[in-house]
Amino acid sequence: ADGDVTVGWLGTLHPVVARDLDLAGAPVLFEFDLGRALRRQPAQYRPVSRFPAVRRDLALLVAADLPAGAIMAAARGAGGEALREVIVFDVFTGGRIETGLKSVALGLILQETSRTLTDADVDLIVGGVVQALA
Repeated sequence: ADGDVTVGWLGTLHPVVARDLDLAGAPVLFEFDLGRALRRQPAQYRPVSRFPAVRRDLALLVAADLPAGAIMAAARGAGGEALREVIVFDVFTGGRIETGLKSVALGLILQETSRTLTDADVDLIVGGVVQALA
């Protein structure tokens, strides 16, 4: 989600090595970094909502060196429980964008598990995200 982290690998032993060791087949081998895996926060189960999701898009003009991940983290922090997902679907520089700036387009996916979000609910959440990003 917030970046892939390799905690191990899995594969079969090369057939030449298996033959040299006089093995009938190629055994499956793996290596697992338990310490790194345990430092990661496990995924939390959430039931699938039967209520519709709402998407709102925002376009932000930010410093060119500001990482999109920082923008996404700020949006997640301000969005609350109803903000299910934040995606970056466009980054644009050049053209009419001033030097040293970039345009980052975010998609906010909002959904409740207990009710349908109203327009007022969505406006309040998106307004809070916009205020935090400002």
